[in-house]
Amino acid sequence: MLSYFSRVNYEFAGKYLFSATARFDGTSAFSRENNIGFFPGVSAGWRISEEGFLKDVSSVSNLKLRVGYGRVGNPINAGTFQYLATVNSSTSTQYVFGTGTQNIATGAAPTRLPNPDLQWENNEQTNVGIDLGLFQNRVAATLDLYTRSSPDLIAPVPALYVGGTGDAVNTNAAASRNRGLDLSITTNNFVSEGSGFTWSTTFNFTTYRNKLTSLGTGRPYFGQTTRGGSSLVRYAAGVPFGSFYGYVADGLIQTKGELDALNAGASSGVYQTSGTAPGDIKFRDLNGDGAITSADQTYIGNPNPDFTYGLNNTFSFKGFDLNVFLQGSQGNDVYNLNRYYTEGGLYTSANASTLALERWTGPGTSNYIPRAVANGPNQNLRISSHYVEDGSYMRVKLITLG
Repeated sequence: MLSYFSRVNYEFAGKYLFSATARFDGTSAFSRENNIGFFPGVSAGWRISEEGFLKDVSSVSNLKLRVGYGRVGNPINAGTFQYLATVNSSTSTQYVFGTGTQNIATGAAPTRLPNPDLQWENNEQTNVGIDLGLFQNRVAATLDLYTRSSPDLIAPVPALYVGGTGDAVNTNAAASRNRGLDLSITTNNFVSEGSGFTWSTTFNFTTYRNKLTSLGTGRPYFGQTTRGGSSLVRYAAGVPFGSFYGYVADGLIQTKGELDALNAGASSGVYQTSGTAPGDIKFRDLNGDGAITSADQTYIGNPNPDFTYGLNNTFSFKGFDLNVFLQGSQGNDVYNLNRYYTEGGLYTSANASTLALERWTGPGTSNYIPRAVANGPNQNLRISSHYVEDGSYMRVKLITLG
């Protein structure tokens, strides 16, 4: 890495602020034609509270409007020299050499195509913010609205079969956008006036929405895999990052009559699998063809929260201080892979959680926890909404007494 950085700050009359940055970053992760990136930034501020029409308003201690734009670069996802072709030798590149006495020789062949056009990921952010202080800053608040775009994210793109190589090629193939809001409020609820007791509170709130806006000319592709080897995450344009992809669970099959009715509607005579039995998870036929296939998969969860928050209270009295920090997240989904092992449906020799006590043991006994059966004849363990749970929480993160 090699970087050059410069910054200029200007202030006029204590109320008009301007700042500009310019940096050049270079890295050996890219070819010589693309290894240098230019990343500028500019911001401006206006201290409205210093204007004549507000200066004498005693209740307003501070009022400042901010706006900014900047671009930063990220080379991490490029890998090490991934823009170069690789040539490897192995038993698959052996050939017979010689006209008289023939010998087996080991040659070499390309295993990854080059991509000299690989370049920096650019992250561009526009921000508008406001700072507010009231009653001699007994109440202080900061609000920021931002949009962050990443137009050239690096992703591993599978090579064409006609290229003769199997390794994916890192390419600036994706684009994304994040939009969000950050809010922080601090209040000095009780200020010592001889009693020695103080109490202050800080509340913060964050919400954002993200999505992939483009995969270029590429198709949706799978990402994170589970312990069972199946892909849990699928990336596609218009979908939030990290979204879970799988089958939709629709309760449990309760009786043989219900199972027979499902099988009767399938052209192959099997709605799910030949090993499906009462007590197994029933998956939803989304395309209406009467059978459960990979075409019935869809997005089943979003790990991104609707919002996150924190609340911090600090108390002090004559040399003692108490800090209580609460923190939470709301609206995020989690994929509970613990249940892959602990519902009692994977191994006959494995331990299980108490959740297995609520398993299906006959019609009407459960419509959630499937029967206990080894080796998964119905593939109850496949990626599905059965394992997606609400990840919302609020916890006492920290209590400190000093």
